[in-house]
Amino acid sequence: MVEAHVAGGIAVEEVTRDACIGEWHPHLHLISDVDVSEAVGLQGKVTALWVSVTGDRDIVDVRSFQQTWLRPLQHMFAVIDSRK
Repeated sequence: MVEAHVAGGIAVEEVTRDACIGEWHPHLHLISDVDVSEAVGLQGKVTALWVSVTGDRDIVDVRSFQQTWLRPLQHMFAVIDSRK
């Protein structure tokens, strides 16, 4: 399962309206702490999980963060964790 590869993270749901067809649809934005060595094949695993949840949606984008983003994110996660 995907959960075995993720140490932690944060999620934000965004609902947007398609201007062309007028329908509303959700976007799920995730920032996950995943060991790079564990990330091989993660795109396929996350896509399969997403299809099992949605039934027919297979648009999933998995990518690495730039190293320069790491320090602010670590701080943000530490603040969030301290509020538990």
